Amino acid sequence: MAEQKTPLKLNKDSFEVYYQKHANNALRVAAAVVRSDAAAADVVQETFLRVYLNMHKFDNTKNFEPWFYRILINECRRAYGRKYETSPIEDLSELAQPIKSEYDYLYEAIGELKKSQRIPIILRYLSGYSDKEIAVILRLNLTTVKARIKRGKEKLRLILQREND
Repeated sequence: MAEQKTPLKLNKDSFEVYYQKHANNALRVAAAVVRSDAAAADVVQETFLRVYLNMHKFDNTKNFEPWFYRILINECRRAYGRKYETSPIEDLSELAQPIKSEYDYLYEAIGELKKSQRIPIILRYLSGYSDKEIAVILRLNLTTVKARIKRGKEKLRLILQREND
């Protein structure tokens, strides 16, 4: 869930702090987006590598999370275009397993959404970001984000109703 941001300068010394803080949630988000735990692990690893290699480009006067999640989502898009595109949701990881098993039906329903709806839904309801934060992360207009979330929720409702019938 999004929380109050406390500025911490991104550098080689603080990198491990950022990794510890964001790795678990990044894995959940990536697994839900690319629909494969193997792909998610690769995506998260590549994301943190890119963050490390590009930390000199980060503006320390800004919040880390939108920058980080933009890189993560871009890596998910790259992975989604590769061999993982048709992979089903598998076990997310040992860390996310309790969430996955408890809400398995919901993850499967989210997996049926179009990518344009799935990613904002994941960021909103799995990661707790506001619509405005999602717009920054995805570099979309706020109205577009709201519309995608609304359509995604409507589609989820239909999918879940179909499963209960």
